[in-house]
Amino acid sequence: MRSVTDVEALRALTDPLRQRIVDLLTASPATATEIARKLKLPRTRIYYHLDLLEGHELVRVVGHREAGGPAERIYASTADAFVVSPSIFAGRERDLNAVRAQLLEGAAHDLRTSHATGDEAVVVRAYRQFSEEQRRELAAAFAALLERIPDDPAGEMCAVAYAVFPCSPSGE
Repeated sequence: MRSVTDVEALRALTDPLRQRIVDLLTASPATATEIARKLKLPRTRIYYHLDLLEGHELVRVVGHREAGGPAERIYASTADAFVVSPSIFAGRERDLNAVRAQLLEGAAHDLRTSHATGDEAVVVRAYRQFSEEQRRELAAAFAALLERIPDDPAGEMCAVAYAVFPCSPSGE
């Protein structure tokens, strides 16, 4: 898990296409050609986004592969999860919540466009009363659980999104 501590890196990461690229590279290292093929986009467009992500240390080159022509760089994500540091938005909590909502909307989009059946997706929404300390403890417990359960190379790639925030169940 890696903390994103500057606004420009956060902007790079929250772009929907770059989110998809980072997600692919979190699953497994790939070349720009492989990413372009999976996303059905021109390779030149992918290189632009990879350069930007690499400049913010969100992805890195982990090797090279020759495919009958010049060697292509193999990229990987620099973390299995990125956490937005609240310090980026000191005094601008509304902007921070907008970024958090954008990340959750990306997860909702992934769920809507997933080929998984309803049985394979687990979605829970619950309302509980927690103190600020309990909210932090719950968020830390989720993060620790993700760290504790190792990836299964034979398993299926799954997305995990969670949010713990104060709200009113009535939407007021």
